[in-house]
Amino acid sequence: MMVCSRRTKTLVSTCVILSGMTNIVCLLYVGWITNYVANVNTKVSETEPERKFEDDNKGETLKIIERLDRLENVVNQHIQEVPQKGSDEKVESLSDSSLFVRWGHDLGPESRRVALKKFQYYGYNGYLSDRLSLARPIPDLRPDGCRNMSYPTNLPQVSIIFIFVNEALSVILRSIHTAMNRTPSHLLKEIILVDDNSNNVHQEFLSNLITGNKLMKLILLHTHLQYLLKNALVDVLVPSRTSDSSELKENLQNFVKETNSQRPDFIKVVRHDKQEGLIRSRVSGWRAASAPVVALFDAHVEFNIGWAEPILLRIKEDRTRIVSPSFDNIKYDTFEIEEYPLSAQGFDWELWCRYLNPPKAWWTQYNHTAPIRSPAIIGCFVVDRKYFEEIGLLDEGMEVYGGENVELGIRVWQCGGSVEVLPCSRIAHIERAHKPYTQDLTAHVRRNALRVAEVWMDEYKNHVYMAWNIPPQDSGIDIGDLTERKALRNRLQCKSFRWFLANIYSEMRTYSDTVAYGVVKNMLRNDLCLDQGPDSDNIPILYLCHGMTPQASAL
Repeated sequence: MMVCSRRTKTLVSTCVILSGMTNIVCLLYVGWITNYVANVNTKVSETEPERKFEDDNKGETLKIIERLDRLENVVNQHIQEVPQKGSDEKVESLSDSSLFVRWGHDLGPESRRVALKKFQYYGYNGYLSDRLSLARPIPDLRPDGCRNMSYPTNLPQVSIIFIFVNEALSVILRSIHTAMNRTPSHLLKEIILVDDNSNNVHQEFLSNLITGNKLMKLILLHTHLQYLLKNALVDVLVPSRTSDSSELKENLQNFVKETNSQRPDFIKVVRHDKQEGLIRSRVSGWRAASAPVVALFDAHVEFNIGWAEPILLRIKEDRTRIVSPSFDNIKYDTFEIEEYPLSAQGFDWELWCRYLNPPKAWWTQYNHTAPIRSPAIIGCFVVDRKYFEEIGLLDEGMEVYGGENVELGIRVWQCGGSVEVLPCSRIAHIERAHKPYTQDLTAHVRRNALRVAEVWMDEYKNHVYMAWNIPPQDSGIDIGDLTERKALRNRLQCKSFRWFLANIYSEMRTYSDTVAYGVVKNMLRNDLCLDQGPDSDNIPILYLCHGMTPQASAL
């Protein structure tokens, strides 16, 4: 094994000298090397059955895949030379992870370790995603009446904006492929990728090269050929942390060039020099867009058929509408599609978003294709590009993520627009098991919520402070300058938050005549507080003080 590895490194590294050769020559050269190494030093444990491909009389596809198999074998041998200490113990100790409750029972220890590492990094099953088709079919979950609807041909074009940071490559590509395949080409003007300073890609490329499906491997090798010509393959096999970011940029840029060679300027890439967070990243994508309508999405979605036309028609009829599709769930572990019931989108007093039962007026129509009035937006939405600017974009004074969607919904309603969810437009979205891109998401949401309260909620702002168990004066939290946002409200001549509660979000519970709020501490153990306990029991308990909602009390 050591002899094989050394010989492989020596031969493959000479590929650097051939930087002037074409892509196909380099591919054949790498294939010849791996074939030579495999024949001399590698024994194949099992003989694969002959594979045939339709419309492939010369067997070129088979030859390429066979070379990929040999390269995969060499790469695996190289990695196995340096086993990680304590890896077996780590796999055993983490085998109870939620990732393996419904999936992965047939995986070996090494595959399980790789899958778990990806899960911890992404918050979803990146290992499985790498093995799924980039354009896999998903069930059409629209209400029956949606399938028979017709739409005018002169709908406005849309720019689809994807925001990502350290996202799994296969998940990004699947978002792009389903957007392209399931949006009428005459309506999709461009796709904009906003990379919020990702740094994960050397490991991503290596892992996909080793464990991805054949299509993924072909895509990766094709888009990485220029990189292989510039850098020794040994540097890919043993990634350097200092070049992680540059490799992602090159990989993504190659994919963009490949697509744009067929559709000029179709994909644009916006890259941040530092991590700005989801809120400012969305505004960056908006600034790069040129279509009359912009659709802002996470880069871990899959579009369903017919998603675009109903939304574009509603915005064409009234440009002050902000529209959200109906979301289904991509399960983070199995990647199965879970149908979500039709719902509106609201929030609690901490300004965490939540799904709501559609209003009574919607049910009385007995028409499940009708738009659902919604107090807020879960996060992904479609909007007239110029109206989005007129209404104030997103609050760029907020940090990272959280609260911006609630603020946008409140602002649009109070300032003369409307928000709705369309049952006939469905998109599947991965709900992560955990958020890997920030260490303290709660702190950011709390700060952002206080900005919303101070600008838009008038006398009801105390409800937000109370929900977060923060004193309304001298809270000790720097929420930044609010001058521009308050000036925006005055310029747009917006209605009061009381109007919003009475006319749009009457389901929201309010509290009056509150004398005091806070936590109830134990006098003998001041680290213990009264807590609401498990929701199912509804019995108060003593629990370590943390100051969050389950321990907040009001008089």
